[in-house]
Amino acid sequence: MNRLGSMGVWAWLAAMAWLWLGAVSTALAQGTSQTVPDPISVRDLEAYCDRLELSDQQRQAVVEMHDAYRADFAKLRETDIEKFLQETRSLQGMGFGALQQRDQVVKSLRDMDTIMDRIRALDNRLFDQVQTVLTEEQTSAMPRVPQMRERQRYNSGLGRMATFANPATQIDVSQIVLDIDVPGDAMQTVDPMLMSYESSLTNDSRKLHEAATKMMLDMLDKLAAAGINEESMRDNERRGQAFTAIRTAWGEVNQQMMEQAAEISELNRRTVRSLGQVMPEASARSLRDEYFQRAYPEAWGGTSTSKTFDAALKLEDLTPEQMQTLTAMAMEYRTSSDRLSDQMADMIDENRRTRSFFDFNTDRQREYQEKLGELRDKRTALTTSAMDTLKATLGPEKTELVEKYVVSAEAQAKSGETRVFATSIGPGGMGGMAAVRLSGTATETGTPTDDPYLPGPIT
Repeated sequence: MNRLGSMGVWAWLAAMAWLWLGAVSTALAQGTSQTVPDPISVRDLEAYCDRLELSDQQRQAVVEMHDAYRADFAKLRETDIEKFLQETRSLQGMGFGALQQRDQVVKSLRDMDTIMDRIRALDNRLFDQVQTVLTEEQTSAMPRVPQMRERQRYNSGLGRMATFANPATQIDVSQIVLDIDVPGDAMQTVDPMLMSYESSLTNDSRKLHEAATKMMLDMLDKLAAAGINEESMRDNERRGQAFTAIRTAWGEVNQQMMEQAAEISELNRRTVRSLGQVMPEASARSLRDEYFQRAYPEAWGGTSTSKTFDAALKLEDLTPEQMQTLTAMAMEYRTSSDRLSDQMADMIDENRRTRSFFDFNTDRQREYQEKLGELRDKRTALTTSAMDTLKATLGPEKTELVEKYVVSAEAQAKSGETRVFATSIGPGGMGGMAAVRLSGTATETGTPTDDPYLPGPIT
């Protein structure tokens, strides 16, 4: 506290408070830095077309409609949205003086709702135009596309606050399913489940957006009632009390938003479990791995060991005894690893639900990190033991062959290329003849698509 100085303290707290608005000092030339929803992008449009399985001719027509949509959005961006961003920056520049301008904050929130409505109208006009080129079957699937966009709108602006503390709130399980390999007959069972999930996710995303808005006003009211303003933050004698009041108020209002964020996290986990029960094993594994990697990066342990088992089970010259042993080992490893991952996810969910930005309870966080570390250590020990047993079962030559495949497969998966891997050990070696003939794409093996803004995982 003392190191920040009197001006530094209230300026820092003001910055934290106005993080709610998602405001930035400068806005992007053609976007809004997600203070309000950005327009439907070309990538979004491609996802919609893929979802509807449009033909090339249909896609071309939709692209022309999208060009007109972008022009209309640009006009909105240059007028109402720009005015809103300027007013938001003015409020932000007041620091804690804005706490005494509740009417202006309320007006800003209403203006945001108005802009959201206008963006929604532009979006819906585009979707109405798209429907004119659809077949009857595609038309029946069309309602799911506006829902995708609706969730995207709710996740901008105030809704982004929850994603900082709970990454699971920004994950769409349906999109993961579309990106992995699910056989057609299985999709007939899965798709109705996804329709129900998407409806629930859209509803929960709306509630999260509303909770974030309510939190904004509740926080202002609590701080005003406690007499917190710019003057109190400049007063050396009152600053400590003010900071305590801010922490208390933030913890109370933040809890409401994080509870709603937890609803989305729980919905996603339930859906992943339910889908996994009706999907083929490989698809279920890909879905779970991809979801956990995105939703729980703190607990993510990678898939190299599981892929090593997969490669070993595809060796052509395994004896029946080896095949039986490796199958049992793989199942035991995955069951135990999943159990540990679920335990870590439970702990992380509870921490995300209850922790506030101003939670300085270092003892509780230390205990949380220690328990999480213990579970990571258990998984590391499990992985080491499983790999040692696998190597002993295969022998050195087959182990080397399998390890080469895994390294090659992971490298080619990152490029998104189809891969064909075939190798053999000729007669005369200690292991005799061994061969692997595997082919597939990154999607088929469940390798997560690389995020262009993040480095790849360490192998």
